[in-house]
Amino acid sequence: MNDQEVHVYTPSMDGEYVPVSFTSKDLKDEEVFIILDEYDRHIFIWTGINSSVRKRFISSQIARQIRLEKGMTHRISTEEQGNETKKFGSLLERIAGTKLQPHKLMDVSPVAFTSHPETLKDIPAPPKKVIKKPKPKKEKIVRAPTPPPTKTPSSEKKPIKKPVEVTRPDTLYFSEDQSLAISESKACLIFRKTDQNLTLTTLHISSAAKKGKIAFYYLPKSGSTASCKNKKPIFVVYLTSNTPPVLELDDLEIPIPAGNSIYYSCPASTFIGINLE
Repeated sequence: MNDQEVHVYTPSMDGEYVPVSFTSKDLKDEEVFIILDEYDRHIFIWTGINSSVRKRFISSQIARQIRLEKGMTHRISTEEQGNETKKFGSLLERIAGTKLQPHKLMDVSPVAFTSHPETLKDIPAPPKKVIKKPKPKKEKIVRAPTPPPTKTPSSEKKPIKKPVEVTRPDTLYFSEDQSLAISESKACLIFRKTDQNLTLTTLHISSAAKKGKIAFYYLPKSGSTASCKNKKPIFVVYLTSNTPPVLELDDLEIPIPAGNSIYYSCPASTFIGINLE
């Protein structure tokens, strides 16, 4: 097997992905790996049973970024420890007895993709010829005298400064890691109110829960928690045993009126991100 066909990465808590050495023995309970199979055009997200929901969430974003860089022909699948697919098992058989080294792995960061230095031949540049140009003769510059400043009549209006335009946020906002359930009577803040009308466009959810619901509300408050009991949610996600551990909902058009903050309630072991435009 050509070891350059398989690249393995692990997520850092700040959202970066780092190439690592890898064997099948590294698949431990608390680990999360992103495994890029170039031969089969497949991106596996392997999650240990004790891995954090934040690591799982970040790994799903990294996998999407890799697919954008490599091409949409690459498939993404999540492999849970103990419930791996036959496809993933076949990959482990291919790399059995091989320890993949990080220096042999391709860096899929946007900077690396713009240059691909590993594909360039080390050809020295030809020496540059230095041609001496004759120095131009200095010419005397005669400047006209500066006229005295003229006074502006008091009746003339001064230019009015235009107000600075406030840019609309287009950012991904994350919740805190929630090990405990958050009830509707004490919902948590994920976005503090502004004076602009916004639209919630994307939801990113990672949860180990197999039942319950994740509800979102907007309220004219700004505290870190707020009671949403008897409040009508703007969006609800119901969790079941068939819900994938990482869920992304795109192309939403949920209006958030100016002066309203966004709160959420959720089961335990849940991590949330939202996109606002």
